[in-house]
Amino acid sequence: MSAGTYTWVGRAHGPVHTGEGHQYITQYEEPDPWSFRRVADDHLDSLVDTFVPPPGFASARTLLRGIRTVFLDGEPGSGRSTAAAVLLAPLGAYRELLPGENDEPALREPEVVSQGDLLLLDLSAVDHDRWESLHQDLPTLRAFVRERDAHLVVVLPPGVELAAALQRFRVEIGRPRGLRVLRRHLEVHKVPPPFSPVPAIDDFLGRDETRSMTQIAFFADLVRRSYEADRTGDLAAWAERALRSFKGRRTEVAAQVAGMREAGQRALLLAVALLHGKHADVVHEQAAELLRTLGGPVDDRPLLQREDLLQRLDTVGARIGADGGVRFLVPGQETEARTHFWDTMPEIRGPLGRWAAGVPEPLRPRAAENVAAEYLRTGHADTLHRLALSWCGEGAAEGAAHLLARGLGHSVHGGATRRWLYERSRAHPSPTESFVLAQVCGNFLAVTHPHQALVRLHHLSRGKAGGRHGIAALRNLVAADPRVLPPLLRRLRRDEHPADPLVFLGACPAEAVTRTVAADVRACWSAVLGHQPPHTWQPYAERWLHRAADSPLRDLLLGILVDAGASLAHGRGAVFAALYACARDAERAAPDPARAATASEALLAHITGAQREARTERSVPV
Repeated sequence: MSAGTYTWVGRAHGPVHTGEGHQYITQYEEPDPWSFRRVADDHLDSLVDTFVPPPGFASARTLLRGIRTVFLDGEPGSGRSTAAAVLLAPLGAYRELLPGENDEPALREPEVVSQGDLLLLDLSAVDHDRWESLHQDLPTLRAFVRERDAHLVVVLPPGVELAAALQRFRVEIGRPRGLRVLRRHLEVHKVPPPFSPVPAIDDFLGRDETRSMTQIAFFADLVRRSYEADRTGDLAAWAERALRSFKGRRTEVAAQVAGMREAGQRALLLAVALLHGKHADVVHEQAAELLRTLGGPVDDRPLLQREDLLQRLDTVGARIGADGGVRFLVPGQETEARTHFWDTMPEIRGPLGRWAAGVPEPLRPRAAENVAAEYLRTGHADTLHRLALSWCGEGAAEGAAHLLARGLGHSVHGGATRRWLYERSRAHPSPTESFVLAQVCGNFLAVTHPHQALVRLHHLSRGKAGGRHGIAALRNLVAADPRVLPPLLRRLRRDEHPADPLVFLGACPAEAVTRTVAADVRACWSAVLGHQPPHTWQPYAERWLHRAADSPLRDLLLGILVDAGASLAHGRGAVFAALYACARDAERAAPDPARAATASEALLAHITGAQREARTERSVPV
């Protein structure tokens, strides 16, 4: 999907003007979102599927189910962070606490925990000073968790002292047997059994089995890639090639590139590395495009005098698989080749970015992710962010979104990308950039950091050019995770931003309302009725009344509208008349006109009661 050519579909009630040229069209449908939420969900599913319970895990699960809090301790590399995620996953969607980041509440602040929250606090990498500061707030955080029926898993830094009052929550996680973990990964990857010990696996694990869970997962993935490149072998051969790659082949790859005198050969090697696993026709075409982008000479020999693709692939150590995809025979060579070109030929980095922005759309995610990986590996997250911004203006919006998603998922630079998203959401971005930010925040960041996604989408929804994208993403976030509605309503009431009444109308539908948030919703409706002309809010009120007619909370929803109107200092009669007109309009479009008519009668009863109460108040002597 190219954000330069998308069109808006669905219904809109015309531009909504808020003064000074500020416009919104808030009731519409976004184009189909890119599959970031599915990617993030698939990552969590993979963690669960490949997880081997370590010593202490059963105790941690029992403790979490009983007193809803557990602190995981253990050696680095034992898989504590994965264990924390797997503990919470069966209970539902969890979110990760990030105290100290933009607009993120501190652990001692009440709003850090919502009712029924599932929370992960990973402190495994914090330094001593940061631990001392956060440690003081853990008892308060635990109290909030208990009061609000939430669940909390904390991953402790190694070797720290825990306050005596918190010791009962501590569980030490041991290291599972490396061979068991490796076998589990290979089973999930569908590498054919039997998984009997072979020399390369014994060499990799070593006698003391001190490999970290991350290293084992990486090695298993190398075995998978080796199997997919050559399915005619056996585990011994696949594991041997995986071990060669795991130990590092930079010297071999450097010698391979140095031995290639023709630019076309190097372009083919780079194309396979950047588009590993893609169809041979695609790799052939993009190798030629890379050569043109990087300024290589054109092969002017007659077509029949040139080497065929199989011959050329053989010279770079690659093969066409049964599925038509091109892969290196040695797993991981694609990473080593990308690293070599990136590190030793820095002048090609800019042209590679331009090439990746221009590849056909089906290839753009893969190309974008590989370019992003190199910027992140070399510590240039800021350059990655600038590249994403430039792609937004070059018709490569989907590629820009994948660049940012890769940044968010990075263990080191994820925080920098979250901060950049925060800054850009407040910088009045263009419509295309707004669309990209909304997709990345709403469908990727929101999976594990819904509060951070909420903050960025709220700022984005106030923008003049692209606010509608933020509003649509907020509405979807509220529908997907109702826990974000209370903090959103608090922000809408607290900030009193001139755009917030329209944000409320677009992002907070009647079906999301519960008794718990009724007071905040009433206050937001009061702001809408008091500051927006009727033609702005009437379509939303009509939809609200539509939902109320079929809702078990009908009287609550009707009462919210009427009480909001009654709270106005002036113009209550006109507001009540407009609300009743909306109800009658809703009857004509309702699937069950009789039920809608009953709701209209109930609304009129609420209005009559509010007016009678107002007259009574005026008649009371002061």
